[in-house]
Amino acid sequence: LKNYSEEEYEKTMATYKTGHLNFEDMLCIVYISLLTGKIPQQYKMHQVVVDEAQDYPPIIYKILAKLCYGARFTILGDVNQALTPHLGSIAEIENYIPARNCRKFNLKKSYRSTVEINNFINQFKKDPIDAEYLDRHGDEPEFVKTNDLASSIADKINSLRKEGLYSNAVICKNEEHAREIYSMMKNKGVEAKYINTNSVIIPGKTYIL
Repeated sequence: LKNYSEEEYEKTMATYKTGHLNFEDMLCIVYISLLTGKIPQQYKMHQVVVDEAQDYPPIIYKILAKLCYGARFTILGDVNQALTPHLGSIAEIENYIPARNCRKFNLKKSYRSTVEINNFINQFKKDPIDAEYLDRHGDEPEFVKTNDLASSIADKINSLRKEGLYSNAVICKNEEHAREIYSMMKNKGVEAKYINTNSVIIPGKTYIL
């Protein structure tokens, strides 16, 4: 680590001296503990299912392969939905989990968005998504420039409600921005709910997230 980044080394050592470790360091400790036998392997684990596989770093798969030795793995994921680019493709996971008779299935049928939204997204991708979209259509996505963000959002929400579309959301770049937009909507008299990871979503409401 010191050769890789002097700054990160100093930060890690400072944390270590307090008797604590950062979350990202814990994965390495778990893996080392597995290699040294401090954490026993789970031979009774016969099947492991990993969903959203694109969001886990390689060390997670090395840990699972060691911990659940002999188990079968079903791994589901889509790198196009990755929050952090850990993997170039789902197939890379084979490098971290030794497998015999590995079978891959490429599911191309996409049902989540309209044709218009999918075509819009593909404009911004270096490698367009190789998918077959259901023939479901909607309005074309649009960019809106405004000098009054609060009024623009409030007007759009009210417009959707007049059309009978009561389940909608304002998706923000981070939690701080979401709280700011929620406050704006409250001041505009727009009934909306700010949500976080612990919130329960009820259909027919406007959410700020």
